[in-house]
Amino acid sequence: MAKSSSAVTSVQVEGQEGPVYYNKDITANVSYDTDFSSSEWLDLGYGSTDGASIEQKADSTDKKVWGSNLGTTYSNFKDTAVVHAASYRSKNTLSVLFGEGNVESTDGVIHVNVKSRQGTKGTFVIVGRDDDGGKMLWVYRGQTSPEVSYDLKEDDIISYDLLINGISQSNGSTSEMYLSDPEYVPPTTSGQ
Repeated sequence: MAKSSSAVTSVQVEGQEGPVYYNKDITANVSYDTDFSSSEWLDLGYGSTDGASIEQKADSTDKKVWGSNLGTTYSNFKDTAVVHAASYRSKNTLSVLFGEGNVESTDGVIHVNVKSRQGTKGTFVIVGRDDDGGKMLWVYRGQTSPEVSYDLKEDDIISYDLLINGISQSNGSTSEMYLSDPEYVPPTTSGQ
């Protein structure tokens, strides 16, 4: 984590990779070349050096015949992501975290008053790097949890854990990953 709040610009933590973007459209199109600077995307800042945790769970039932296990059936899938991030003083970002109706900005002061909250739905994208330094996108379609934890420590920035619960799309997907293929060889054109 950063040594002091002066080391944070936006919520980038000392130059680490991991910008996080949000789009209120839960079915927003995302590709390896998506331009996140367009107006549909909100820059949520940067994840901390602690990164993100992704959990994919399901209930399981063993298929047994005459005492032999013939496999397992899985159901009730639940995908959860936890993004560890630094605090970002932005009305728009705090509205995603705490709910739009709970955040207002008046005369240069952002006021967060959590009266009631349901999670914010949308498409969340974490931009990272693979082991070879190539760009990697992790796309999560879901809803933020009302359970937001903050850490306040002396001589450090305020950090939080953002919990996102996956919402299945029409094709059954809740998350996607895009990364460069190290084995890809571009086709050559004849005459060169």
